[in-house]
Amino acid sequence: MGNRTVIAHDELVNLLQDGKINFLQYVMSGENAQDYLEWCIEKQLEPSADSAELYCEYCEIDMLEHQHIDDEYDGVW
Repeated sequence: MGNRTVIAHDELVNLLQDGKINFLQYVMSGENAQDYLEWCIEKQLEPSADSAELYCEYCEIDMLEHQHIDDEYDGVW
């Protein structure tokens, strides 16, 4: 993955919530940076704070959908 430093997720969340970094910095400093760049190419979007925010929303929705499917499979619902 090159010389890029990955910052702990909790630390990134705190920096984002405190307004010390934007969504692009948040995504590019985390473990999903390459996935985000590939997502941008797929969606024909430029890497930016706005597209990074969309990516985060996409990931959150995707995660929630998978959780719902897992819960149904496990009989939680």
